[in-house]
Amino acid sequence: MKVIGVIAAACAFAFAQPPLPRPAPSLNVLSPCKGQVTVAAFIVTTCPHCQRFTRNVMEPMYTGKEICAVAIAFDEGGDAARFASAQGLTFPVYRIERKFVREFLGLTGPDRIIGTPQVVVIDKRGRIQAQSKPEGSPLLLQREVLHEIVERLR
Repeated sequence: MKVIGVIAAACAFAFAQPPLPRPAPSLNVLSPCKGQVTVAAFIVTTCPHCQRFTRNVMEPMYTGKEICAVAIAFDEGGDAARFASAQGLTFPVYRIERKFVREFLGLTGPDRIIGTPQVVVIDKRGRIQAQSKPEGSPLLLQREVLHEIVERLR
């Protein structure tokens, strides 16, 4: 029984992320959004959930001027420009290395981000107010939930 407790604690630590709210670490691709409510989606360009989320949730919020939106691809060989074009996105899509994504998300465990997209909401003061769990957070992928968070921060 003691072994199970140790394994459970190790698993919880493996997927630990810093508490919220917290200051958003510096990331060059987010600098144009400084002072604005920002939704950043860390994506894998071949991920169907990432495609739907950026196209059906982020794009309407961005074109409606509700947010500063940025998608950040971290898959090796991912083509950010092709992804943006294929999804019809008008907001920026960048590509960065996975290690920078892990640092930004504050992940301390093994090099695994299980659920994508990883969604982060940053307030006007540059503090992360909402963030997906490493295994994913289905609620943050819903437009109504994300809209409510964004409205609260405006």
